[in-house]
Amino acid sequence: MKKAVIAILFVVALLFNAFGIMSLLTIAEIAPISFLGFYQNFRLIIRYIFIIASMMIGIMSFSTAAGMLKGKLKNFLSIACCAYSTILTLPLVYTFVGCFFAVNGTMLPMVEEIAVELMLIFPKPTIQYVVFSAGVLLGLIFLAVPIVTTAKTVKKR
Repeated sequence: MKKAVIAILFVVALLFNAFGIMSLLTIAEIAPISFLGFYQNFRLIIRYIFIIASMMIGIMSFSTAAGMLKGKLKNFLSIACCAYSTILTLPLVYTFVGCFFAVNGTMLPMVEEIAVELMLIFPKPTIQYVVFSAGVLLGLIFLAVPIVTTAKTVKKR
């Protein structure tokens, strides 16, 4: 039974991470994928929320499955998942930090489109600072939790 649960979690992780990466490639117009054309019906911020949710489900499924294993494989997969999630989360933190600059008229590379969208949705600077602060906090939590849990997982011996 445990092996079946682990296998299902890995399949879920693979599917959600693949969907998230394909969505990112489509939304960022790096390599648009035709069956993901439905994203054009949503605001940019909603598109990125889909990506974050997909990747979060994929990463949590992978991390959970890795944690159910034993020995070196458990440690290796836990560290690999942590590194993967960290690499994916750094642009999120960068984007929200960049939004603070955008409020003051300085656009950082790769942030302008999302910053403008957020400033249109939240036109009052006070609310913008609250939203951007919440985004930075969310990003830092997304960075810290995998690092701390991986350290605890690998340290258990």
